[in-house]
Amino acid sequence: MIRDAEQYLKRRESNRLTRYRLRRRTDKIIELIKKYIGSEKKLRLLDIGAADGAMLSVLRKQFGFKRTIGVEPNVDLVRAKKDSDIELINSEGEKLPFAEGEFDVVLISAVIEHVNEPSRVISESYRVLSPGGLLIVITVVPWMDRLAEKLKFFPPMLHCHFHRFNLKRLKKMLEGNGFRISELGKFALVTSGFIPGEERLEKILSLFGLKFFMTYELAVAKKES
Repeated sequence: MIRDAEQYLKRRESNRLTRYRLRRRTDKIIELIKKYIGSEKKLRLLDIGAADGAMLSVLRKQFGFKRTIGVEPNVDLVRAKKDSDIELINSEGEKLPFAEGEFDVVLISAVIEHVNEPSRVISESYRVLSPGGLLIVITVVPWMDRLAEKLKFFPPMLHCHFHRFNLKRLKKMLEGNGFRISELGKFALVTSGFIPGEERLEKILSLFGLKFFMTYELAVAKKES
């Protein structure tokens, strides 16, 4: 959970690295939705841990979803929402205030490491997804997270990480809650936008299986029809 909304928003505005990583996560989610669903405009999308809805707003404009909604436990971030065409609710991923099968896509982007009960968040995601619905989970690779903690990259006043997930642990948790895995992977070089042609280099390294130097773990799963 983000503890200090004001400081978080200021950091995102002033810190190039923070802005770049948000963009890369957003771009990856757009790519995955196109890959697994297409551009269907009648879809309903839920973002768990949506902050002020910055990413959600980009996705709404990209796809024109029928419903675009996020849950965020920090009420000050909910109040900071700028896009009137998205919904934000002050709530937590462990207890989603929605009916069973209410969404077609659920996102948990750079959030699962922050929650107290990650398996419960996954279970709740399964419950609110429609049959065949898509879940996308993105989290920081463990060694990067340990390094960031050691270097005090994330000020404790902003947030803290309670868990670390490698792909094996993510897969086990998702399958243990009924999901069928569609894709596991890594993306975003640790250089985080500071070298020219980084995204092209990332694709080349990925082709050769050289993914150790990536920032994010990625899991894509579906709820069985």
